Amino acid sequence: MKIVGIVPSINHSRNECNIKLDVNLINFLSRIFKKSDFQILSKKKINKYDLIVLSGGNTIKKISRKREDLIRNSLDNYYLNYSIKNKIPIIGICHGAQFLASSFESEINKKKGHVRKYHTIFLNSKKTVKVNSFHNYSITKLSNNFIKLAWTKDGSMEAFKHKKYKMLGIMWHPERNSKIKKFDLDFIKKFL
Repeated sequence: MKIVGIVPSINHSRNECNIKLDVNLINFLSRIFKKSDFQILSKKKINKYDLIVLSGGNTIKKISRKREDLIRNSLDNYYLNYSIKNKIPIIGICHGAQFLASSFESEINKKKGHVRKYHTIFLNSKKTVKVNSFHNYSITKLSNNFIKLAWTKDGSMEAFKHKKYKMLGIMWHPERNSKIKKFDLDFIKKFL
């Protein structure tokens, strides 16, 4: 049995911090990792994970200093370092992809036209695919640590992998489609 750790989004109101995780993400991941144990990583802990997923939600620290975003950044940073140190694959979805990109000095900027939309992405294989989009900020320039895998017409990076570490970032949400797409399953399986 594989253990998949998922860092959730953090909400803060008054004196409470709450975690939030779209259950569709677990449903999506369970199609790839059958017979797996999915653990929500809401605090810093050590375990033997086979994969770490930085989910969507929140805003990266370089853009926001809100309490919930700082808490989330701390968790993401902990599990990124844990992943690298222990050679564990890590996948970043939307916010998670932005976090990975910014951790390696990529550029993130506000972009119009990427919230609650479907747009075409271009893949290195010369193939195009329509994906959903729910982000206000886009990765506008990747650092040299990454290989570009997919991008949009406006030049935003939609998918990338690290040259040295087993690290994948995707800006769309495969878990938010009404029906799971074979393309999304195959794209992530190819990385693993």
